[in-house]
Amino acid sequence: MIVGIILASLCWIRCNEILIAFVVDAVEQLDKTETPVFRPLERLRMLVESYLEVILYFAIIYALVPATWFLEA
Repeated sequence: MIVGIILASLCWIRCNEILIAFVVDAVEQLDKTETPVFRPLERLRMLVESYLEVILYFAIIYALVPATWFLEA
């Protein structure tokens, strides 16, 4: 149970981190005064890796949750 709570917290933190990075990157793209740090292909690669990481975290949580939680009452 503790492991599930820790992983759920990790997922929540990671999702927020991805959201903040997206917003910061979008603002930097609109500013255009600074040179871009990442090329578009690098951005896409990091996005896919981040989403796969979050999917893996949620899959682990799903595997750790008891099957009785999914039964109808």
